[in-house]
Amino acid sequence: MNYKQINLNDWELQGEGAFGESYFSKTDSSIMLKLMKPEGRKEDIIAEFENSRKIASVGFKTPAAIELVEESQSGRLGIIYEKVQEKISFTRMIHDNPSDLPRIAKIHAEEAKKFHGINCDPTQFLCYKETIRKAIPKLFTFKKYKDILKAAIELVPDSHGCLQYDFQPGNIVHSNKTGENYWIDMGDFGYGHYLFDIALLYMFTNILCTKKSVQQIFHMTEQQLRAYWVEFTAAYFGRSIQPDEMFGKKIRLHLAMAVTIKYHMIPAPGPIKYLILNVMLRKNLKGISLENVADIMAAKV
Repeated sequence: MNYKQINLNDWELQGEGAFGESYFSKTDSSIMLKLMKPEGRKEDIIAEFENSRKIASVGFKTPAAIELVEESQSGRLGIIYEKVQEKISFTRMIHDNPSDLPRIAKIHAEEAKKFHGINCDPTQFLCYKETIRKAIPKLFTFKKYKDILKAAIELVPDSHGCLQYDFQPGNIVHSNKTGENYWIDMGDFGYGHYLFDIALLYMFTNILCTKKSVQQIFHMTEQQLRAYWVEFTAAYFGRSIQPDEMFGKKIRLHLAMAVTIKYHMIPAPGPIKYLILNVMLRKNLKGISLENVADIMAAKV
């Protein structure tokens, strides 16, 4: 397929994430570019574009996807988005003013509760419960892990609520011009139980927080990321959640389910991906067995 060609000389690099780079136009202040990294998959950026176009009618604020483009020199695909004017990410706000972390985490939690309360059209978007259910038997992992995951996914309540599925404070931004907050990076958007999103936040703030690359992407220290979890869960649930309490185990179990369809996105050879998957499963299924999975899934906050 032929895409509109762009030249990076017309764009100015603004930031970099795990899977893409963001640029501002030098000639049009109303648009920005998200460009896939050289190792990225074209099908992922195409899926993000198609998903973003459908999201416009769901009912929450997110920049409009305008056009799918190709960088003329490298052949990398990108998406032209509406630019949020005078934007600043929640992570950048914390970096610039660390004492503001509790307030920002609370705003994120309040926005998240509204977001998770919006129902999607199930004919238009991905159902994560069903996608995970289909993925579990194909996992390259131990049978004991598969048995726990198979039992757990059947106990996840059906829901048409919105899921970002890349849920973390770098993917919500504030406009200093309009005073409004916007959800960004919606390529994995779908629907399902809200704890899948909360579990992915747990992954970033309690597991991956030790990695320097994650700290650099978020502009936050390990201590700040861990503190963010405490403040966010206190605002979202009414109290902070500890990973080894019963409800904490429920969140970890949801993360174990969530990563069954996330690990393939890691830019690494197959054997390394399988190793990372099994490390994640071992960490998150600690203290969880087939015998207690039903009790854990029934845990209340």
